[in-house]
Amino acid sequence: MDRNTFNELLKEAKLSKKEFASIFEIAPTTVNGWGSNRNSIPYWVESWLKNYIALQECRELLENCERESGFYDEPLSDITEKTTNEEIVEMENKRKIERLEREIEEIKQVLKLNH
Repeated sequence: MDRNTFNELLKEAKLSKKEFASIFEIAPTTVNGWGSNRNSIPYWVESWLKNYIALQECRELLENCERESGFYDEPLSDITEKTTNEEIVEMENKRKIERLEREIEEIKQVLKLNH
């Protein structure tokens, strides 16, 4: 990977060289020197950045799906002061799964109508 590709991937990942260096606890001056005549870019950097970019895209997609599906529109009415965080997460997950199952059934019905 050359220096231009490295800079483009950093930009696409929305990371500065300083942020990238911080993630890996590398001196920023080391990262700044990558791609110069003396310092090649480590072999793992390109694949790591591509995976990081893909992860960010998945997170954005998940957030958009959750926002559009209304997962958080209905409050959990069965939460009490004694409800643990684990129980709350379990209730939220159960509710999400039930809503997704309903949406899948609706999609199946639409697909049947279109065939």
